Amino acid sequence: TVAALAVSIAGLLISIFVGNAATVGLSHYFIKNTESKPSFADAFSGFKVKYRRNIGTLFVMGIKLALWSLLLVIPGVIKSFEYAIIPYILADDAEISSKAAFKKAREMMKGNKWRLFKLNFSFIGWDILCVLTLGVGTFFLMPYINAANAEFYLELKNR
Repeated sequence: TVAALAVSIAGLLISIFVGNAATVGLSHYFIKNTESKPSFADAFSGFKVKYRRNIGTLFVMGIKLALWSLLLVIPGVIKSFEYAIIPYILADDAEISSKAAFKKAREMMKGNKWRLFKLNFSFIGWDILCVLTLGVGTFFLMPYINAANAEFYLELKNR
């Protein structure tokens, strides 16, 4: 039980300090991929540019989503679509603050949450296929989904 607790805490810390920065870095990579060929180092930009802001913002986002989900499942799902573009906002604007990123996401996603839901739902067939391949297909599907979400973000940004 003590070992399980230690592993859980270690996993949580890795998720916060590595996973959050990696999410922003990958968002930067896929945004850059829409215009030119990004370098492998671009995927790690979340560690190099505003590391504390990146991990802090995504940590707060996780807390907010957890709290919204306590109200029932539906408010949490709605907020998850509202907050989905925050990593792209952070990756795209190195000078934006955490508070401004939440505000910008709220403004950009107003009237667009359903569109993002439909985009993500369009991958359900591929998700099922990934389950049938015991998760191996996920390595091929996730970059495709990330590229589609980056294009979605850029479309909203350019409106």
